[in-house]
Amino acid sequence: MKFTAYTYRIGKSKISTTRFLLYLAITFVALGFILKLLNDKMPLFENIEAITYYPFILGFIFYCTSFVYQYFDYERLEHEKIGHLELNDEGIIVNHEDTIKYEQLADIDIQAGTYHGQKTPVMFPQSPSPTHRTGLENKIRISSKTIRYDLNFGLENEYHLDSFYLTLFKLIVIDKFKNISTKKIMNLIPSQFKNSPEYKAFVVKLIQEKRLNCTDGLLLHGYKTDKEAQELRKKYCG
Repeated sequence: MKFTAYTYRIGKSKISTTRFLLYLAITFVALGFILKLLNDKMPLFENIEAITYYPFILGFIFYCTSFVYQYFDYERLEHEKIGHLELNDEGIIVNHEDTIKYEQLADIDIQAGTYHGQKTPVMFPQSPSPTHRTGLENKIRISSKTIRYDLNFGLENEYHLDSFYLTLFKLIVIDKFKNISTKKIMNLIPSQFKNSPEYKAFVVKLIQEKRLNCTDGLLLHGYKTDKEAQELRKKYCG
């Protein structure tokens, strides 16, 4: 069981092609209005509409182009690849050198869920924006008594994200994060595994070891009727 990914230093957002086209559209439309306003104040042209027609048309073309291009565009972030992250059976390895064994972990926090090329929905009436993610914004914070890392790591595609979730879930249910608070451990479990037999067996284990109280444990385990809840309570809570 092993998951690997590259880590990155993330900087500021850069202007995307979609936004550049949108700003061009706004610039040309504004130019048209300015020319018309100036001509109203200081008449220079008899037929100002014929002149402002061109910036208005260009603005409309650039706006339509930005609206269409957003469906193919990627968000842009300043970033630099700085290292490597690995989760395996023994511990978490950073840059192929520093290993924090699971029994040494004092805390762990994970925010993950984006991958390269992931599509985001177009929000109306929001102005055009790139609809593809870079997948570099995933974060993991790990610490022991002697060391701490705050890392951004990249996920290359949906399969890579699924691999991360599966590795994390397997590590949790075989109790590799035993030294972390039970509440935090349960929050780390990806939602798609919370109806699996492995998840339910892990919850039962926590109840029986009194690391979860019966009521909270049964809510996490899940039940459909009060009768089923009573049976589970009788079976696992003693």
